Amino acid sequence: MARAIVELARDEKKRAELSEYGRKVVAERFDIRNTVKQYEELYLSLLKKKASKMKGSS
Repeated sequence: MARAIVELARDEKKRAELSEYGRKVVAERFDIRNTVKQYEELYLSLLKKKASKMKGSS
């Protein structure tokens, strides 16, 4: 691990590439639109489960 840290400290291009990749990953994973979509899908699936349970008990 120490070697990798030293290599990264010496390689400006690699640092820039990793930094850009990290920003891209964070922007995709934590984008508010994606988060809202995931919550919406979760809520809809829970509603469907509840509705199917209610139909089965009547």
